[in-house]
Amino acid sequence: MVSMEENHDLEQITGEMIGIAMEFYRLGPRLKAMLARNNVPPEITAGITRMTEGHTLRETHRAQDHEMYYRVGSILRRREVMTMTQLSEALVIPQSTATRLVDSLVETGFAERLADPGDRRVVRVALTNAGEQLMSAFDTYVGRRLAESLRELSPAEQSTLVRLLRKVLRAMEPSP
Repeated sequence: MVSMEENHDLEQITGEMIGIAMEFYRLGPRLKAMLARNNVPPEITAGITRMTEGHTLRETHRAQDHEMYYRVGSILRRREVMTMTQLSEALVIPQSTATRLVDSLVETGFAERLADPGDRRVVRVALTNAGEQLMSAFDTYVGRRLAESLRELSPAEQSTLVRLLRKVLRAMEPSP
């Protein structure tokens, strides 16, 4: 059984965590701006240009949602080949939205659709070599920006932060 003092401490910590989460949310535009500084590698700039060329204004706005394309690429990079249903579930978006994102990536040569050998009705999606190269450039760039943000922490504090964040994420996962 949890004592009143332990319950108070947990409430205080939870309140502080909510405050920190809200600060990260508030800093979202600043974090995006930090990632979009002038030192963007040319391969990323070329990839983004490739995604936006030849689109109408509305389509260009959709194509400029780099965060979502980064999420798609990161998921595909980790899992290699997935069905559209698996991708939409991993992104927590409707399948129609995932399909539109993949359409754009396929049109620009960063992803490809693959037939499922076991079921002709199923379409799988994977990154192409160009998509892999673009994701590698993004990961390097984002990694450099994160390293700049973490420079105030000692290496031991950085390791502790990563370990604790992973532990919190595991605790937030639904139980099987």
